[in-house]
Amino acid sequence: MEQPLTAQAIKDEIYRLGADVCGIAAVESFAGAPAGFHPRDIWSETRSVLVFASQLPVTAIDAENIVPYTYVNQVLTQMVDDLSIRICLWLESHTLRAVPIPSDDPYLHWDAERERGQAILSLRHAGNLAGRAGAQHFALESTPGKYAANWRSAYRPGAKSRQTGPVPALSA
Repeated sequence: MEQPLTAQAIKDEIYRLGADVCGIAAVESFAGAPAGFHPRDIWSETRSVLVFASQLPVTAIDAENIVPYTYVNQVLTQMVDDLSIRICLWLESHTLRAVPIPSDDPYLHWDAERERGQAILSLRHAGNLAGRAGAQHFALESTPGKYAANWRSAYRPGAKSRQTGPVPALSA
């Protein structure tokens, strides 16, 4: 009989699949989430939220022209969304069930005041709760043991984040 996966084994596989940072938050830590934006509003069986991120090239942020940053943002968003599906499939191969949450769109809520769509779960808060500011995430139906809207603070080594303070350089 196969042993249950530990939190560390899950993180190790997420790193092996290509994430630069990873963390896990218990669903109970989302107690203050607004109605409609709690992990259990997405999937009632959620017990943990896995959070992971990939580093963006810092020079794309520093460029005076917005095109390099926009290009990197589009490519990395798709890469991380693809990674979330690969992680879900791996978890399912170990009899765990997982629901991927998209990094950007689609979304169900439009914030008219800020003129932007709002994700079904605050990716920034999920990253903070898992100890990883600015990361992609998905709901996980297991207790083993997303991308922040503000890429510039979340992925730039040494940058200041309103939620977490200095963001360390990511290591391989």
